[in-house]
Amino acid sequence: MWKIVALQWLVGVALSAGLAALSVHHALSALWGSIAVAVPSSLFALRLTVRSGPGSPVDVAVFLVGEILKIVATILLLALVAKFYGQLVWWALLLGVVVTIKSYFLIFLVK
Repeated sequence: MWKIVALQWLVGVALSAGLAALSVHHALSALWGSIAVAVPSSLFALRLTVRSGPGSPVDVAVFLVGEILKIVATILLLALVAKFYGQLVWWALLLGVVVTIKSYFLIFLVK
């Protein structure tokens, strides 16, 4: 789980650095999109790590509630960015979200 979270942060920062060639606003918009996905994922992974000790199974309900909270937190963070970041570039924000969400496919390609 932590490998996926680390990859999400890495891909988000790399995408933002690449879009910096266009403008600072493109880069920040992509970074905010990546942050909106990576922060809830990090908190979810932390929750699962703390909740499940060695040899203790993770309850399905705990996992599902965590996933729902992760989705709600992502939507809330995106709404906050849209409200408070006046120079938002929407396509860069959405690209940051999509690339960060789908970054776990890179792990499957590497293995």
